[in-house]
Amino acid sequence: MYAVENIKLIMPTLGYKVFGPVKKSMSAQSSNPHSVAPSSGTYSANEPTLLHLAGKKAQAKGYLKDDGSFVVLKGSTFCSEETKSCQGFLKERRAELLNLKQVVNGKFMQNVEFNSTSSAAGCILGASVNGKVKWLYPDGTTLKDRIG
Repeated sequence: MYAVENIKLIMPTLGYKVFGPVKKSMSAQSSNPHSVAPSSGTYSANEPTLLHLAGKKAQAKGYLKDDGSFVVLKGSTFCSEETKSCQGFLKERRAELLNLKQVVNGKFMQNVEFNSTSSAAGCILGASVNGKVKWLYPDGTTLKDRIG
């Protein structure tokens, strides 16, 4: 099972969608590759293990999906300040979260899907960060610890 979990995590990062749908309909695709889409549904016992992220001014929970995307859960907090390292695309995503009212008063109002762990962590913390070391499993290990 451990090998299958690693394959499900690694293959999408290499651009291979082996465990996901073959093709999305045009209406399901966004014209903006960095757009933020709300997650469909809420977390249940059938979802993967919850990961958590803790920063100085934000705390969040989320989970990896089979296609390599990452869902940040409703109720997670969001740092209102951005660091100097915060890249332009992260600033745009953060502004979009606020404009769409997906984040209000520093709190996620719904589950939000991101294309990677790093974009999720970067948006939450307002900084360019490596999501593989910021998101932790309940036992304290990182994604990097588990996949190498």
